[in-house]
Amino acid sequence: MHDRPALAAVAAYLHQQRVIGYPDLIAAGKISQAAADRTLRISNAIAADWAAIAAIEPAPDWIADPDRGGAFKRERVETLGAMAIRTRTAADEAPEDERLRDIADCVDALLWWEDRHPSARWLADMTIELRARAAADRASRSTASLGAAA
Repeated sequence: MHDRPALAAVAAYLHQQRVIGYPDLIAAGKISQAAADRTLRISNAIAADWAAIAAIEPAPDWIADPDRGGAFKRERVETLGAMAIRTRTAADEAPEDERLRDIADCVDALLWWEDRHPSARWLADMTIELRARAAADRASRSTASLGAAA
């Protein structure tokens, strides 16, 4: 799965599901507030980074800084690994649910991209750089052709 917008949408969905579901889990004593806060911070960082990747934009400057709401790479890999296990298990338990299977496939892909080099983030950054260079080259050629025409 290399559909960046689909992966960004699933990353946002996973984060939103935690935002919605964690208050009940905390109230039921199934997860601590600290654990919920940590996972929400990490899932938000994953979703924000994938939104930027899908748009071919630079990562937010806070993305790798846990003190500013971001997450370390190892936290992202660990969290996506746990999400991948849970979503794949749920999809396997409901083989008729195509949407759940698609989500599980996307979570697997998010994890795969997180632990690869070049990563999706690196590829987006290189695309941004190459686009900037191409724009500068076009501007330079345009300026040169205007000077030659005069």
